Amino acid sequence: MADFARWGVAVEQALAWPTGSFLRAYERSRRSASRTVAEADNIAVAIRKLVESQGDFKGSATRLLERLSTVAPVEAADKFWPKTPNAFGVRLRRLRPALLALGVEVEVSRRGDERVIAISKVTPVVTSVTRHEGGDAPRKRKILMTASQKEKVRKNGRVVGGER
Repeated sequence: MADFARWGVAVEQALAWPTGSFLRAYERSRRSASRTVAEADNIAVAIRKLVESQGDFKGSATRLLERLSTVAPVEAADKFWPKTPNAFGVRLRRLRPALLALGVEVEVSRRGDERVIAISKVTPVVTSVTRHEGGDAPRKRKILMTASQKEKVRKNGRVVGGER
């Protein structure tokens, strides 16, 4: 997507559009697409129902899949509902940015041999970070993250993990 953004900015300059208008429109479009994905995906809907009705969750993919099936039986009955914890984990990782845009943070960590999924309701914030991309000059970029992620960036001076 970085190449697409570079081309868009070049077109913006060639057509004498106001500086930054392409990137602002592009970011709005990305946020809107994330919301649409999260509102249309049965797992995302079930996770939001879980967080709203029962609060935070911490446990294995198997346990989360079982809990979601009880909280959102209609979604779980769908033919596209994952049948195994591995398939569920793959879908969950893909949904992380979309869920974050809707105020639900999903973190996956390891405890011994077990993967632990932590889901919590958060207030996402948009923050500016400086990125060094290849040989290019450092670029400021606005990204969506949680307050705890923002604190890590402040301490480490760089973005760690997923950046949407």
